[in-house]
Amino acid sequence: KKQAKERYAEPQWSRPPGDQFSLLVFRDRKMIEEHPIGVASCYALGRSGSMCDIKVYHESVSRQHAMLQYGTGPRSSSSSSSSS
Repeated sequence: KKQAKERYAEPQWSRPPGDQFSLLVFRDRKMIEEHPIGVASCYALGRSGSMCDIKVYHESVSRQHAMLQYGTGPRSSSSSSSSS
């Protein structure tokens, strides 16, 4: 488990996508990398390869830049309430 994921608390609604997905990285309209992202429920992105699942090579990206989270999403309480 990567360090960034150890500090991240996944929401209760998280789950793996159940399908085959890939994150495609383009530079100058040419695909330069492909990362399979269909197995885990979340992926850490950033400059640090030791901390993150997907390393992003750009000076504007921090060591632990973002989490890509899959899941059903939070349930809205207003959609389940009935009107009188």
